[in-house]
Amino acid sequence: MIFLFCVLEFLPLTLLNIKKILIQLYMSFIGIYSIRNTVYEYTVYEHQECHGIQKIKN
Repeated sequence: MIFLFCVLEFLPLTLLNIKKILIQLYMSFIGIYSIRNTVYEYTVYEHQECHGIQKIKN
């Protein structure tokens, strides 16, 4: 009985922790994704710039 009470008392805490962990994972995933997107956009932009310069030279 006491064990159950302890479990019930700790359950909200663990749920809160799990929620925090999930949010942190989600945020870091978004962070990684946005950084990857930025790098991708930058490389595409650089690539276009490079081609643009080549076209001007030709």
